Amino acid sequence: MCNEETKHKVLKGKLGKRRDITFDATVQCSQCYHVHHVLIKEKKPISVRVIVSWLDKSKKKRIQLDPDDVIKLGTELQMDEYPILITGIESEGRRVKSAKASAITTLWAKRFDKVQVHFSIPKGSRTLSKTILAVPDEEFSIGDIVDIDRKAVVVCKIKTEDRMVTRGSAMASEIVRIYGKFLRG
Repeated sequence: MCNEETKHKVLKGKLGKRRDITFDATVQCSQCYHVHHVLIKEKKPISVRVIVSWLDKSKKKRIQLDPDDVIKLGTELQMDEYPILITGIESEGRRVKSAKASAITTLWAKRFDKVQVHFSIPKGSRTLSKTILAVPDEEFSIGDIVDIDRKAVVVCKIKTEDRMVTRGSAMASEIVRIYGKFLRG
């Protein structure tokens, strides 16, 4: 007849609210018009503590997760109006690389709608360290000209976690540091 992915019209139904969220309904297939009964059970979301870092501050918050979701380091989740990137997971009193949401005590995350991009720029006998904010998927290329403190800086090298880029480009989320020079003139 029809499969679960086919759209169905709910003819009548009710929601249950116990340990699990249940939906008990009579439905009709939108393609073959077959009428049948469905019972859908989902576990109630759980509230997990998350410490979110942004720039030089951290805030304790809570996030709703499905108890069976497996969270891994590097997972992106949506929190309030911005995305977060998981940087640490505590489960059963120790730090782990992944865990089921039901076993997680605390998540550590950083806000991920913008990332800090660090620059090193030589000026005479000193090197200036500057930081700008960029969206995670913004691309920086060798030879790009970036405005820092109303001065033009040309990108010479890009250091990522696993390589030094001397030709090409890298995404802001991958960049550890950009090495540049002030543009004269």
